[in-house]
Amino acid sequence: MQPERQSMPADDLPTGPARAQYVRTLFDTIARRYDLMNRLMTLGRDAAWRKIAASAVIGPETRTVLDVGAGTGDLSLAVADAMPDGGRIVALDFAAEMLGVARTKLQRRAVGQDDQPAVVVLPVQGDALALPLRADACDALVTAFTVRNLADLDGALAEFQRVLRPEGRLASLEITAPTMPVFRTIFRYYFRHIVPLVGAAVAGSGAAYRYLPASVQAFLSRRQLQRCLQAAGFAQVTARSLALGTIALHTGTQVAQPQQQADLVIEAVPAHEWDDLVLSLPGAHLLQGAAWAAAREQLGWTPQLLAFRRAGRLVGIALVLRRPLPVPGLGIGYVPKGPILAEWSSEAVGDVARALAVWAQDHRVLWLKLDPDVEAHNGAVARELEAAGFLPAEEQVQLPATMLVDLRGSEDELLARMHSKWRYNVRLAQRRGVQVRKGSTDDLVTFYRLYEETAARDGFVIRPLDYYRVLWEHLRREQGAALLLADVAGETVAGLVVCRYGRRAWFLYGASGARHRRDQPNHLLQWRAMQWAREHGCVTYDMWGAPTELREDDPLWGVYRFKRGFGGRYVRWLGAYDYVPHPRLNRAWQAALRLYRRLTIQGGA
Repeated sequence: MQPERQSMPADDLPTGPARAQYVRTLFDTIARRYDLMNRLMTLGRDAAWRKIAASAVIGPETRTVLDVGAGTGDLSLAVADAMPDGGRIVALDFAAEMLGVARTKLQRRAVGQDDQPAVVVLPVQGDALALPLRADACDALVTAFTVRNLADLDGALAEFQRVLRPEGRLASLEITAPTMPVFRTIFRYYFRHIVPLVGAAVAGSGAAYRYLPASVQAFLSRRQLQRCLQAAGFAQVTARSLALGTIALHTGTQVAQPQQQADLVIEAVPAHEWDDLVLSLPGAHLLQGAAWAAAREQLGWTPQLLAFRRAGRLVGIALVLRRPLPVPGLGIGYVPKGPILAEWSSEAVGDVARALAVWAQDHRVLWLKLDPDVEAHNGAVARELEAAGFLPAEEQVQLPATMLVDLRGSEDELLARMHSKWRYNVRLAQRRGVQVRKGSTDDLVTFYRLYEETAARDGFVIRPLDYYRVLWEHLRREQGAALLLADVAGETVAGLVVCRYGRRAWFLYGASGARHRRDQPNHLLQWRAMQWAREHGCVTYDMWGAPTELREDDPLWGVYRFKRGFGGRYVRWLGAYDYVPHPRLNRAWQAALRLYRRLTIQGGA
């Protein structure tokens, strides 16, 4: 006798009508032990996933819900619990034995429910490919662990579309293969070898639980199913990862005229095409440029250059940086001063934010931080980010505010817009012989020594010289950055780095020593940087850094006073927003990080 196989190759799965009959027979066989096996396989977490799916589609106006592949009725009951004002749920399944278990549960639930709003659950035997409901009959449609079993997925999605009313919500729970390398190996072994053994012992059917991993292997990935839902005409399609990536919750919305509601399409852009795309948008930012991406890659990040289009039209772009953590498969994500959108409409912000949330789930990041170059008063952007699951970040990366100097007009007009004392200091520096020259890579060491002195004097933290060398080489070569140094009597006493991107220039880093400060080298350096920016076609000079609140007790007040004198406009940014796809993992990581910091500080490291 041949030993019983512990797994079923995906190629052995039946297709078409034979698939439907095969699946029906399997589920009828295991109906009485189906719930027990679910609890054992998921350690009891399947009930929580169903509650999450129910809450994703149930709203105040929800009255009629269709549960496709209702099985033993657990999802229908979770939906009923989420409908406080009553309603009707059609629990549809093609396996009669599974529905028999559901009817028993419903009878038990009916006891003691007299004082609550009536939620009628109707078990119905039927086929997902020919739903026994009229068009637009449902406010919501839910399905759990069903779509991978369907003989014709496209046909079923067309039926889902038919019975959902406009603006009706869809939620689908399905098993997926995890992407985290170590966990993926453990899960695959558990799924292919342990589960069939347990299924044979508990449910009396090893065949059904050999089919389970084979059907998952043969089915679509989380992203592929998301695209399939979009192609079927659903809008606002999201894919949320649960249970370390083993479960996917897809949600979407039925639209009144799908042909007029083109979905957002995400595409990866080659590096050599990236800057042209970014610079075609208003508000192009240096930190979203190709040079910044290349520099960050050399410093240990993995950049992805993403464009978002709808019906062929560019909606926006995002340079997304991912850095691995010392835990296999996990990382963190950051969109520096991005995304950048063609128009900051509510629809565009929401769609791009949801697309980036999906990216965060697919790329196993503990958090994804967005840091759009949007002013703080833009409450509409903040609301859309929060609606997409992004929350104001506790830890900011960029400085909270800046001073923007308008470079348009003649040089005399620019000088006239400065404070009179600042004009005087620019001219005083020239009279006292301060010379400003362009530095080379060889001058970085000199600049860095001054930068170290500045950091020690003003109390801020700087990075090692190699970090700035990498940034400088990429920015100088690709964006035309300039290192400007101020010399007095042959001695370099101050310097700054200025960089342009499009029609905007940024004052990135500034340094000065203790000697010759009375000769006002910093005032002349800023003026020369503005002149350099104008020569390169820039109309705005971003002085990069100002206080969050304009109070004299703010640590950046002195910086603000210096920059204000050049005639700039104070701008406070919206700030960073975080999306945390795996809150428990993130909390565990943050706790481990705090412990590590405490131990290393105590150990003197």
